Amino acid sequence: MEPFLKEQPDNFSLIGDLALTNMSLGDKAAALAMSERAIAANPVEKDAVTGPIPIEILARVAARMGVPDRAIAALAYRSLLRFSGSIPCSIRCGMIRVV
Repeated sequence: MEPFLKEQPDNFSLIGDLALTNMSLGDKAAALAMSERAIAANPVEKDAVTGPIPIEILARVAARMGVPDRAIAALAYRSLLRFSGSIPCSIRCGMIRVV
């Protein structure tokens, strides 16, 4: 996938897939870095339809890699974009569930 990334450096979908791949391989630093890069490539301020997708990927990566505070912060940010008010979140078994 990395050769495709050289051809398409702003493809947030590809960057997100690489983040999830690195997460599955256990490379925490690379997974989080790719998640942040995906957000930078497609910020929600520029694209309200697909902009939240990289935020969700960051939350999934952070939760799985043992950084629950970062996962909750990402979900809280995404929730603030959609709702007026806060949404309580809980983490169980490494997965994030909005309650």
